[in-house]
Amino acid sequence: MILLVVVLAATACAPAEPDPTAQMCAAAAQLEGARLIAAKAAVADQSGASAISLRLAQQARDAAQQSNAGLQAVASDELKHGETWQALLAASGFVVQAANALLPGYENTHGMTDAQLASADRQFATAQKALPPNCFLPGINQPGSAGP
Repeated sequence: MILLVVVLAATACAPAEPDPTAQMCAAAAQLEGARLIAAKAAVADQSGASAISLRLAQQARDAAQQSNAGLQAVASDELKHGETWQALLAASGFVVQAANALLPGYENTHGMTDAQLASADRQFATAQKALPPNCFLPGINQPGSAGP
């Protein structure tokens, strides 16, 4: 009887396997935030506020890279081969490239931010087909919306 109680207590204390869909949802939300920050960085850059642009671009890149790490941690190999995970992974790459285009050391890609963000938006549209709507901000990157 005591052994049964110990086994049940150990089972209850064991960490639960992460929900792969929740992991992808969290990564999508973080990535969407990174995308919005990158867009604000581009606006700041275009208006000549280079210090603000650099700070925002760095934040966007960091958030997109964290989102990528969250995607890599998804526990389901099956999901990792699926269109949704692949779309989010591609979107994270585009957001990183968009942010990089505004940072020192990437001068040869300066001016590519809008094109990179448009590519990320296309990938978001693919991911939104399979993920719950609450993974994304209402009206942002939604099919038929004008975006941020």
